[in-house]
Amino acid sequence: MLDISGVENLTPESVALMVASINDKQFMDEGIVTGNAPNKPDLMKMFTGSGYYEHVRTNGKFIKDEASLLHKEKHQKVEPEVARLALQRGSDHVFGSKKVDLGAMYDILIECMSNTKSHADLTTEGTCFWWLYVYNDPNTKISAYTFLDLGVGIFKSATVQGFINKARKATGLYPNINIVDDLLAGNIKSRAKIDTDIRGKGIPQIVENAKSPIFRSFYIIANDVKINLKTGDKAQLAHSLNGTMLYWELAAT
Repeated sequence: MLDISGVENLTPESVALMVASINDKQFMDEGIVTGNAPNKPDLMKMFTGSGYYEHVRTNGKFIKDEASLLHKEKHQKVEPEVARLALQRGSDHVFGSKKVDLGAMYDILIECMSNTKSHADLTTEGTCFWWLYVYNDPNTKISAYTFLDLGVGIFKSATVQGFINKARKATGLYPNINIVDDLLAGNIKSRAKIDTDIRGKGIPQIVENAKSPIFRSFYIIANDVKINLKTGDKAQLAHSLNGTMLYWELAAT
């Protein structure tokens, strides 16, 4: 039973993580999950309007906010039409009729979709699905984007594990946070010939595009590491995320 009726704060990325977890077999463990919505009116509006209830079984009827977007990848890894729709939802809210170059964000979304492969165990490739949630804050001109997959996570992927194992042989204990700079710089190359255009290039491209002034903030959370791509700051988390999450805010400069 997921009782969130009494929560005092609710953020877009937590909504995305909750719906993704409930739809994940590892989380469900062949059981039944029940739950409710926040009692606070503004939080309830955000929660029910997200489209959450379209991805769970419910007897109730809830009004979805058509300005937002909650999408689960079902058919193929890369979905350009979904990326374009996500751009439109955020652009309409933040910039209105003003024409703004959102090429950096489109590239990020395509890279995120492509990189899902490298966030999965190579022996179970194709079983890791991604989620994309676009939330338009009704009180501000800010659009929050959450891209999430519940695979093994960046730092447990085969490529990164190979890099870490080499470092451990040389130095002993080697935490994930120690390789963040190499990861962001593209110094960790795939050992496989397939997907070499994705692995080792995708994340550095995301890092470069995240510098665009259209983004007010930009974070990557993977396993036990949180990275602020706008400042370069990184932190080791006390609790690990079994997967990879990217969160950014689109805002007018």
